[in-house]
Amino acid sequence: MFEFDLFSWHYPLLILAGFFAGFINTMAGGGSLLTLPLLIFMGLPSAVANGTNRIAIFMSAFSATAGFKSKGVSNYPFNAYLGFAGLLGALIGAQIAIDIEGDLFNKILAVIMIVVVLLIVFKPDIDYKNLSERLTGKYLFISMIAFFFIGIYGGFINAGIGFVIMLFLHYYNKLDLVKVNATKVDNEFLLDVTITQFNKNFEILSKPTAGRPANQPWPYWPMRLRTSSSHKEGVERFFSISTKEFLGDKDGNLTGLITTEVEWVFIDGERPQLKELPNTEKQWDCDLALLALGFTGPETTLIDQFGLETDFRTNINASIKNYMTNVPGVFTAGDMRRGQSLIVWAISEGRQAAYHVDTYLMGKSNLPLKDSNDLPRV
Repeated sequence: MFEFDLFSWHYPLLILAGFFAGFINTMAGGGSLLTLPLLIFMGLPSAVANGTNRIAIFMSAFSATAGFKSKGVSNYPFNAYLGFAGLLGALIGAQIAIDIEGDLFNKILAVIMIVVVLLIVFKPDIDYKNLSERLTGKYLFISMIAFFFIGIYGGFINAGIGFVIMLFLHYYNKLDLVKVNATKVDNEFLLDVTITQFNKNFEILSKPTAGRPANQPWPYWPMRLRTSSSHKEGVERFFSISTKEFLGDKDGNLTGLITTEVEWVFIDGERPQLKELPNTEKQWDCDLALLALGFTGPETTLIDQFGLETDFRTNINASIKNYMTNVPGVFTAGDMRRGQSLIVWAISEGRQAAYHVDTYLMGKSNLPLKDSNDLPRV
């Protein structure tokens, strides 16, 4: 697995490759033929390498678009029409790129690299003199159809797409070299905006306040809104959302989620109750879900089967005298007994419970117990 190391040779190599790829993409196209194989060679899965490469293309296309615009070079609204058509195709291509197997992707990439290299070596002659631009009417309509299919290819793999766009714009629309490049980077920018997908973060709790809540004065830990670096890196956050169902295909692959909006009902002396809001169900496309639940209480499966007594927080009742529950021979310790707490408490209570389990089974135990000098103290 590819891992970044501050002193690794990967950094200077990637920076150098990115510099040359950005230059090549702006001048002609084909920078991805350098960066995409390099990322795969370094150990990134094909889909991850493909997505990572798009970020670099997005940045270079953005800067190139800004550069051409500052010089007054633009084909608006012609490039906007082509960008819209390419955008629709890119959505299809991006979905294909996500679903395709890594080995098949690598084989397709190899074939494309050979074709593009042959195209570069045996490139057709391009005459940029005495051109008469064809940007309206049937030429615009056919160009939009062509860019829809170019968008599918761009959304799928993007490698060498600059050459394809340049050849089409010159031979069919009769644009000169400068306008060809300007239109090309405009459309590459739009394609990469389209296929750059943001992760979604569902949080079942209500959205906290930005400042300290009124009911949590110092020295209590304030449950205020916090935004980590992970949230800033392309995560869209949704609060008061509960996932009800995972959807899959016939092969068992995850394809989507069904969620509902919720609210919390607080009653003094009782555990907060979660209430679903009617008519708020929504289906989301999803191929990977990461669960980060924190501590929501012990699982009730064994609790119900063994008939164990619990407190109002659903923690299992057991005395620190011997850590035995109401059912003889069933012991509990750590978060199951005391609720969400620190790892040192889990270790401490686990050792204490082990002594009493050993004593229950063997009649006595040589395992150590804490005394008044040990931490953490009860």
